[in-house]
Amino acid sequence: MLGFPHAPPDDLDGRVLVESPLVAAVAADDPFAGRAAVTLDELAARALICLPRGHGLRAALDAALAARSLTARVGFESGAMT
Repeated sequence: MLGFPHAPPDDLDGRVLVESPLVAAVAADDPFAGRAAVTLDELAARALICLPRGHGLRAALDAALAARSLTARVGFESGAMT
């Protein structure tokens, strides 16, 4: 299974199995807690726990930030999804 932050290359056939929004998890007393959304500028200002480069979800985050000339401040990477 592969994850793409955009449509797969033209020479690759594929099918969407799961599509879900990216979410940020924060502590109950965090200023972002209870908010329905945060901006990319707000997210980029924080150190993040994130999937490693090369993962489809990480690529989606990096692409969204790059489109606004921002980069992720990754404080910790984890590839374990469980």
